[in-house]
Amino acid sequence: MRFCPREDAHPALFRHYLTTLTRLAHGEQAGLVLRSFERVLLQETGFAVAFDQCLSTGERVQPGLDYVYQPERGVRRAQPSDPSSWPVVSGQTLLDMSQDDYGRAQTALQSRALMRFLLHYYLQGEPLKTRQILIDLQYL
Repeated sequence: MRFCPREDAHPALFRHYLTTLTRLAHGEQAGLVLRSFERVLLQETGFAVAFDQCLSTGERVQPGLDYVYQPERGVRRAQPSDPSSWPVVSGQTLLDMSQDDYGRAQTALQSRALMRFLLHYYLQGEPLKTRQILIDLQYL
C-alpha cells in the first residue's frame, strides 16, 4: 500500500500479490517468494527498470562482472567510488533476478540485500508491514 496511490489500481501487481500469498500458504520458501514479489512490486510501480541491462551503456549485464543498482537510474558497473551503502551484486545475480530465478545461493543472498536496499530507499526508511509479519511468524 505504501507504493501505490489509493486511486491507482495496479491489477497486475495485485494478481501477483494473490499468487504470492498462495505460494506462501503452500509452504514455498518465503525468502524466494518475497524476492519475486518485490521485483514485481518495484517494476509495476515504476521504481525499477530492467535488471539485465546497463542503462548508461545499453549493454547487456555480463555474468562475471560486478554491478550496482543506482537508485533512480538503474543497473551499472560497480566502481570504487560508489557509496558503500549500495550493495554490489554479480551480473549472474541480476540475470537470475530478471528471470525470476532465485535458486542459486549467491543470487538468493545478493538479491535479498539489493531488494532491502531498494525498498528502504524508495520507502524513505519506512518498514513494510509484510516484513514485520514474517519476522513475527518466525518467533511463533
